[in-house]
Amino acid sequence: MTGVKENLQEVKKLKGGKVTFGCGTKGMIQGKGRTSDEQPQLMNVYLVKSAKPLTLTERQSTRSSFRQQLLHVGSICKCLSVRDDVELWHKRLGHMNVRHLTDLVNKEIVRGVPKLKGTEKLVCGPCNQGKQIKVQHKKVADVQSKTVLDLVHMDLMGPMQVESIGGKRYVFVLVDDYSRYTWVRFIRDKSDTMASFKIWALQVITEKGSLKRIRSDHGGEFQNEVMTKFCNEQGIAHQFSAPRTPQMNGVVERKNRTLQEMASNDPWRKHSCEVLG
Repeated sequence: MTGVKENLQEVKKLKGGKVTFGCGTKGMIQGKGRTSDEQPQLMNVYLVKSAKPLTLTERQSTRSSFRQQLLHVGSICKCLSVRDDVELWHKRLGHMNVRHLTDLVNKEIVRGVPKLKGTEKLVCGPCNQGKQIKVQHKKVADVQSKTVLDLVHMDLMGPMQVESIGGKRYVFVLVDDYSRYTWVRFIRDKSDTMASFKIWALQVITEKGSLKRIRSDHGGEFQNEVMTKFCNEQGIAHQFSAPRTPQMNGVVERKNRTLQEMASNDPWRKHSCEVLG
């Protein structure tokens, strides 16, 4: 807003409306226009008449101060628009990925963005803090067993969006901790997990002689009376990961992700999995 009419052009009269100044006095809004051509262009600038008449000195001071402020604002805007600070533009564009930001500048997708410097050195604290989900767990040895079948990790994936040719939508994954050998069994429902595990466990015990420990989450397909009875009969120790802590069974969790990526990225592998199912 301004109290000097000469600073504005194309002034449109307005009726009603007041502005309260810092000293407590009020000024009447008389109109609205844009700044003159010799000044930085500002639209919708209000023309406000002060209740207290200004002396000639005050008028000149107000006009000079207003122009200086406009020029100062204009110079700031100009400086900011040409700055090549990658961190500044990273924040302006909603914390955009630096690689995408570089492509955006090099391909001139957005006008007015200068060539940016230091893209390889950008470390954004808010981005790191926002992407950090949980405090990291203490590092443990990758292999927690000494022999094959000393510990087997198991988990259930599903239901999948697309069922296999055999009508199966769940994937029962078992990973040997020592060798990382993986068994993948396809089942129709969660309730079939126990039956599938029994068949697998008896086959392994017959071929290899023993199965010492298994580790799973607290899902109902693993923590039930039938599973407990079977493990006790076969001398298998059943370990459970802590609730809401999949890191404790991270071996099979990571294997699940690998299997999903293999199936989604390779059409031949996906078809093979469906045929096996």
